[in-house]
Amino acid sequence: MMWHTFGRAIDTCFARKHQLSVAASGELFLHIARIKASVVQGVSIYKSPVRWQQCMLHTFGLLFICYDERRSKSEQLFSLTPRFTESDLPGRKPHSQEEAIMYWEILIENDNQFTEPSQKRERKRPNVTSYINDIIMDTLKAMPPATSMGVTSNLTSHSLRRGVAAYANASPKLAIQWILIRGAWLLESLTKAFAYIGTTSKEDQSVAKLLAGYQSPGLPVSTPFIRDLQQRLSVIEFGQLLTLRDELYHHAPGFQDARFNVAVGEVDATFASLLMHLEGVLEALARSVEHIGLPRYQYKLERGIVATNLRLGCAVTIHNTGKTYATRSSCSLWLAETHY
Repeated sequence: MMWHTFGRAIDTCFARKHQLSVAASGELFLHIARIKASVVQGVSIYKSPVRWQQCMLHTFGLLFICYDERRSKSEQLFSLTPRFTESDLPGRKPHSQEEAIMYWEILIENDNQFTEPSQKRERKRPNVTSYINDIIMDTLKAMPPATSMGVTSNLTSHSLRRGVAAYANASPKLAIQWILIRGAWLLESLTKAFAYIGTTSKEDQSVAKLLAGYQSPGLPVSTPFIRDLQQRLSVIEFGQLLTLRDELYHHAPGFQDARFNVAVGEVDATFASLLMHLEGVLEALARSVEHIGLPRYQYKLERGIVATNLRLGCAVTIHNTGKTYATRSSCSLWLAETHY
């Protein structure tokens, strides 16, 4: 998420489920709070054409599938964050975007009033940065030495923000102001005004496509949805597909409190992305020593397939056919080989 939004670690704390939607032009659209800049900004998100590690739709799919009952009863997209980190905001509990922005503004105002703050005063803020840094360190430790040697040393959460900006700026087809606006970089008011005037959602879509892995951000990109397969599959096959989706995402929608629900459009788009990248993920699981943090996804997938078979009396399985991993049903439905 930090890669696709040029975001700070603190920005990930306050993303809400209802702020993720499908835009009129077809792509996913996320409203994200920029705590330091005191704004809520909308950014476009596209699937990755090849790499599942670079696909934000695939990441959302993993997140929704791996929700448990306790974590799913939250309006936060990343409801696991408060569980592993202790908030330094008043009361040491999770706060809303508005409360966090207000608290940040008060800290800045106090800094401006007191040039020499007392030694007892501590600048407090949510410490999700430490949480992300710990994940980076644990991931690097789990890598084989031959792999970790190729990774930039001393990586931190802020390295992602700086690195992705440099990556996007390397493209001659992107203007620097598009990158600045998407990342909500703090600018002087006059400069910011001109940048806002000259930047529209079209430019943000170009940045989003480049970050997703497309080399020609000016070309149109369609977001996959499960409904696109309805005309290509039999009624039985499509019914199996929907049942598998419902089993995998049973902790995402269906709550009486609408704040806890993930909309059906986002469920379909992320599920389609999971299917598109399924072969690559299973191959990575098979050859990776440390399993790259995906065993829970594999468990959820196998559990969902078993539940689907019990409900429908079918025989959906995951198997290896030489070089190709696939998901197959009794009706010869090859989900992993389905192309959008």
